[in-house]
Amino acid sequence: MTAASAAPPATPAQLKLHTHAQLFPDDASFNLCAAYRITGDVDVERLRTVLRRLGAGIRALNTAFEQHAGTVRAVHRRPAEEPDVPVTVLTGDAREEVARILAEQADTPLPPDAPRQYDFRIYRDDEAVHLTLLFSHLVNDGYSFYNFAAELERLYADPQSALSPACEDDPAALVQPAAPSPAAVEFFRERLGHLTTLGDDRLQGRRTAGGALRGEERRLELGAGLSAAVRARAKDLGCTPFAFFLAAYLVTYARVTGNRALVAGIPLANRRGLRQRQAFGYYVNTLPLAVDLGDHGTFEDLLRTVQSTSVGMLRHQDLDLGAAAREAAPRIGSGLLATDNAFTYYKQPLEIRLPGTTVESLPLPRRLVKYPLSMNVEDYGADFAVNVECSDEQWATDPLAVMHHVVGLAAEDPKRRLEDIPALPPAAEAQLFALVNPEAGQEPFAVPASLAAWFEETARTHPQRTAVRAEDGTLTYAELDERADRVARRLLEQVPGGHVGIAMRRGTDLVAVILGTLKARKTYVPLDPHSPTARIEQILTAFPEGIAVVEDEEHWPSSGVRSLPADGLLAPGTAGERPPVPEDDPEACAYVIFTSGSTGRPKGVQVTHRNVMRLMRGSERHFGFGPGDTWSLFHSYAFDFSVWEIFGAVLYGGTLAVVPETCAKSPDAFKEFLVREQVTVLNQTPSAFSQLLKVLAPEDAGRLAVRSVVFGGEALRYSALLPWYEIMGERAQLVNMYGITETTVHVTHHAITPESARTETASVIGRPLPDLTVTVVDEDGNTCPPGVPGEMIVGGAGVTAGYLGRPELTAERFPLRGGERVYRSGDLGAVRPDGTLVHLGRIDKQVQLRGFRIELGEIETALLTVGGVRECAVRLDERDPQHPQLVAFAAGPAVPDDAAVRQVLRERLPAYMVPARIVRTAALPLTINGKVDEAALPWPADATAAAPEHAAAGSASTEDAVRAVWSRVLPGVTFGPDDNFFDIGGSSMHVVEVHRLLREALAVPELEMIELFSHTTVRRLAAHIDTARGTIND
Repeated sequence: MTAASAAPPATPAQLKLHTHAQLFPDDASFNLCAAYRITGDVDVERLRTVLRRLGAGIRALNTAFEQHAGTVRAVHRRPAEEPDVPVTVLTGDAREEVARILAEQADTPLPPDAPRQYDFRIYRDDEAVHLTLLFSHLVNDGYSFYNFAAELERLYADPQSALSPACEDDPAALVQPAAPSPAAVEFFRERLGHLTTLGDDRLQGRRTAGGALRGEERRLELGAGLSAAVRARAKDLGCTPFAFFLAAYLVTYARVTGNRALVAGIPLANRRGLRQRQAFGYYVNTLPLAVDLGDHGTFEDLLRTVQSTSVGMLRHQDLDLGAAAREAAPRIGSGLLATDNAFTYYKQPLEIRLPGTTVESLPLPRRLVKYPLSMNVEDYGADFAVNVECSDEQWATDPLAVMHHVVGLAAEDPKRRLEDIPALPPAAEAQLFALVNPEAGQEPFAVPASLAAWFEETARTHPQRTAVRAEDGTLTYAELDERADRVARRLLEQVPGGHVGIAMRRGTDLVAVILGTLKARKTYVPLDPHSPTARIEQILTAFPEGIAVVEDEEHWPSSGVRSLPADGLLAPGTAGERPPVPEDDPEACAYVIFTSGSTGRPKGVQVTHRNVMRLMRGSERHFGFGPGDTWSLFHSYAFDFSVWEIFGAVLYGGTLAVVPETCAKSPDAFKEFLVREQVTVLNQTPSAFSQLLKVLAPEDAGRLAVRSVVFGGEALRYSALLPWYEIMGERAQLVNMYGITETTVHVTHHAITPESARTETASVIGRPLPDLTVTVVDEDGNTCPPGVPGEMIVGGAGVTAGYLGRPELTAERFPLRGGERVYRSGDLGAVRPDGTLVHLGRIDKQVQLRGFRIELGEIETALLTVGGVRECAVRLDERDPQHPQLVAFAAGPAVPDDAAVRQVLRERLPAYMVPARIVRTAALPLTINGKVDEAALPWPADATAAAPEHAAAGSASTEDAVRAVWSRVLPGVTFGPDDNFFDIGGSSMHVVEVHRLLREALAVPELEMIELFSHTTVRRLAAHIDTARGTIND
């Protein structure tokens, strides 16, 4: 047995860091470093001698971590001579150069098995001496740094004194492994037992393949006034400054992620007794603190919870959560036992003092960070400093500014309710509002008295222009106006009520009836003729006095509908005098469109004439509407996209080309329709447009006249537009317009470019139309900082009158905000730093899988980058509630095999977002509104059917054991013996659990974790294990 193989095993704390280094070999973020600028009477040679003595004499600094027989051992090798501490001469003021050199050095990985786990250097420039210290975190922590600084100061003052005995202590000798105490397990089970993960997928930032996470650290000195206020407030409340700042961090964490249920990592010193406190090495144990802000009313309530919980965590700070996970956190999935944020409190600053000198700490421009978000507070005795370390992406939320604001509000009034502690101060909130809504507050658009009045003026201006063209004929503006007058006169004679239902086929008559209803000062209610009787009966309950329905044939004979034959309203006849009608009122309701309700009962959205007219006025500058345009009426008139199509044409003298129903269902026929009609303004849902792209050919570029393509109705994946640009170039302007029925069709406008189609991965929706506003708010109604997801609240002139006959629901969804009536969209969005908005999907449509919140649209965007995939949809299959899984439906001319698809997805998505099943289909089924028909998706027949088996290369028992372990770690995932572990959803974090379970199940202590990255199929891994054990089945 060699001395190395007889070395003590690494402690649980050291083993966690070692495992991290194995999984993420490029991550150097845990390296500890400091740079000091020293002025005054500095004895450089004395300082150099002290550093050499410390480097040689501190046992921990000369400990390497090596694997022997499957065990990581802490191997100490005493250096043969004192290590060199180089002295480098620089010119001028070299502080920035010194900081840069150390930052680059610190961002370079130190292998755990390197014999030397530190580096000390001295620099001299024309003004000062600079000292740089670098340690592997495996051999140093905050406590050890304080001890190192004290030893450095003592030896510098007295060079003849001996090293302290603590320098020879070995953490492995001072930490005795012990089973978790029942009290510790119970303490954490009470707080973690409900969790399914310790991670937070709302924290932003993605590691490279080698595990590096790019970011930076920023610092804030709180100043004497606020520091004194915090210290006094903590004393008044009977808590520690640590608890106060931790509570403030939790509120900050919530505000920069949009989460209320939080899990923060708390690094604890994990040193008991004087000897451990004086020792060198790594002892820290980071344990999770789980808090739901929704369970606390005020900041003081949260503070008291944090104070009591932190005391308990300190009492049990030596708990090895990995060893106790099954009991303490039974619902957490395998391998997910690490938090991805942390808060640390230093009771004193990390500094050194040398007699006769002034020592200044230098900021370091490091570019690697440990977590997407971490924070530490340094207590200087009088003042406090806050250091925040964030990924580049997370810095968009500016956690440092949020923390500053939160601390100030909490110190001012700890009884302030948590929902009244916003992320942003009023000035910053106003600045963000202006960035997103640069035209807010302008004068309302001047509009005619009504839609009918506007149309009549257009008809007088362009009487002989073609207004509508359809299968049933063509009407000029004069003819359409005359037909609409007939309808209006007869409706006034026959319908006393204010609402008129319309159930008709597409054609010129439909347009005439809609306009005639408006001319009669009545509200039209579109009823899709294809709707089932049950839905129509639900809609009719909104009209307790009854409603007349204009029909071109009887659609629902058993529903009790009062039918008005359309041909009777449209029939030629003497004009006669129109019965008296109310005066035009732009605030009158123009139409009521019924949308699906969460309870299954349709909601009737009441939209006024002004709502529609200001939509058109606000969009004119973007599109230049005019009589030269031909608009296609593609969508059902029961879908509010049709309002935009109809009135975009007939209010401006353009031509409305009505798409036959059979044509709308055939991409080839629709393409020819666009060519024949020379449509210039095309409006599409992304799903419908994807069907058109399938049949678009290079020769069509010269045949089409389209100048504007407007997307709406559902989230747009920009990469799906590349085939259009490849064929059409930039002949047409493509525009994404997010909108909601309750806010009158469209809310925002964003012009798309070929470059954004190539590079944009999010559904960017731009900025609001001029007379609308959008504010992204958290669950408490506070404005979210840039980058933080929240609900989009829409204000302005497009906000409609609410739901017909539903006052309670109207009050809930159309609340007052700042004295203005707004609409709560229920859509998740975020503001980018430049003020543009991103649509993140429905709040109620996000899915959670094994503790991760997943936006399915992000997976769909990634799937569209796979060669051969032209359209796709991703859904969560919950038919087997014990094993839910993601299913991808992919359509295209040549969708690759599953392995190739997953390989592309793994490059763009975290493992938990890679679908377990991939279903190929000729085309995605669509509803009449052009959206994906959920009910018609071709779900796989058996969610748990196993892949075909093949003969095993390893012994049957070994292969069965490997398969069982994989199934346990990846529940619900199907695979065969030749499927790659990483192709079926496995990740590096899962490898940790696979390694542990295999060593337990097969008694193979020699199996090293790194080997699981080489033997990645059941067949190969089983064979490798049998080879290692000498039990190959011949």
